[in-house]
Amino acid sequence: MEVDDQQRLQAHFASLADGDLRWITSLERTQYRDEAFQMALDELARRRLPVLLPEEYWRQFPEEWLAHVGFCYQCWTMTTDEPLGAVSPGWKLFGVGLANETAPCPACGSVTLTKTLFVVVPIARLGRYRVLLDRRLYGDPPKGRRLRDDAAIAENVVRA
Repeated sequence: MEVDDQQRLQAHFASLADGDLRWITSLERTQYRDEAFQMALDELARRRLPVLLPEEYWRQFPEEWLAHVGFCYQCWTMTTDEPLGAVSPGWKLFGVGLANETAPCPACGSVTLTKTLFVVVPIARLGRYRVLLDRRLYGDPPKGRRLRDDAAIAENVVRA
């Protein structure tokens, strides 16, 4: 990395709020190259803030966690990083929709929904997801993460 790039990145990390820096170092490790991530860790050390494991981050700063992640720690750990993807906003004659709402979470408000392909009626189950329905803004699709047990089942079916 060139010196100018390093300086810009260091200035960027220095300008972040403590919560944003905690989020990056606790949950966004894979989004940064090693050199950049080390700069974030150095900034945490400069501020005398500890590096937190995800569970510690959730326990100490639940509101901050929810603002960044959306899902509570429990719902986050029971899911994979696989996003919900595109779904139809309502039942139409053909498309991908969500059905069978269950298990509302009191901490984050997410629910378990089944992503389904339908042609007038549901014809194929595409997976189970934890979904945040109440956080939709301006027509954005709902935020969702695939359930781990469902992902493992799907992976085993594909391998068989």
